[in-house]
Amino acid sequence: MKAVVLSGGQGTRLRPISHSVPKQLVPVGGRSVLAHVIADIVAAGITEVVVVVSPESKAPVETLMTSLDVPTLTVDIAVQPTPNGLAAALGVAAPFAGGAPVLLYLGDCLITGGIGHVIAEHDSAGADATILVAEVDDPSRYGIVEVGDDGHITRLVEKPKEPTSNLAVVGVYAFGAGIWDALDRVEPSWRGEYEITDALQLLVDGGGVVQPSRLRGWWMDTGTIEDVFVASSRLLAELRPADGADLSGNRIDGVVVVDPTASVRDSHLIGPVVVGPGTTIVGSVVGPDTTLGRGVEVADATLERSIVMDHAVVGSSTLTRSFLGPRAVVKGVGQLLSVVVGADAVVSLDDANHPG
Repeated sequence: MKAVVLSGGQGTRLRPISHSVPKQLVPVGGRSVLAHVIADIVAAGITEVVVVVSPESKAPVETLMTSLDVPTLTVDIAVQPTPNGLAAALGVAAPFAGGAPVLLYLGDCLITGGIGHVIAEHDSAGADATILVAEVDDPSRYGIVEVGDDGHITRLVEKPKEPTSNLAVVGVYAFGAGIWDALDRVEPSWRGEYEITDALQLLVDGGGVVQPSRLRGWWMDTGTIEDVFVASSRLLAELRPADGADLSGNRIDGVVVVDPTASVRDSHLIGPVVVGPGTTIVGSVVGPDTTLGRGVEVADATLERSIVMDHAVVGSSTLTRSFLGPRAVVKGVGQLLSVVVGADAVVSLDDANHPG
């Protein structure tokens, strides 16, 4: 089975971070959501994947795919010119799939517990579609499925006002070859989009076997800044020790994962912490619940419960629950501060920058 990952969308709720970074490339727990998705797919034994992107996200997604360096995986990139629904996005990948069964994975969903069982249950049942689902407290916020006495899905409803089920659609679907004919028959919804739920309902109404598969871990849609903080904290709570840089001469508490090419001097790391390649930390306190990307510089600073993206700089500052985009600079902020700044932003209260 091949896999299709949908990695388009504007990510408006993640602004200002998503002004320059596609939402699927926002780091959660030390690596991008899309990297988590690809790892999930590889762990399920899939060796061919196409990532469907928007025109503006094509270049950064290609860069990420190259940096992942997974020899067992063949990756293609397909561009969806206009965001007009999940069914349309899957249709963009039709030439790649060649009419064969396919796994669909929404690229902004963070899922733990693996997806291999979804494929195994799908193949065992010879199903037309198998949908990963999870019980939720407020089904009116989600697309939900209704299940009949035979265990098959009988109906799909998007954000029902009066839910008859608490099983929400998570964002992973295994499809038989019949999905391609269903996509051809989908009509635009009231939103003017081609909905994947409508394609699934066509399979159900046509007598197809559409079944649920229960989530074995936890799941989050990383659609907002707050979602990213929560998801990152949950992943970091599961962090395991790993070989990395020489941390002698520093104080270390808890689990920290520091890339071998990073440099940490005269500092206190309070796990869980993840430090990326080429990052330098000098005379600082970092953690807990903090991730630093590639080439970050932290000096004479205190940084906790924060996410700092590639090549950002933090100097002489005390930050908590902060999110810094690529190449952002925060300097001279002595008091405790919580900030969310996008790429290339500068926040500085150095006296030298404010003469008089």
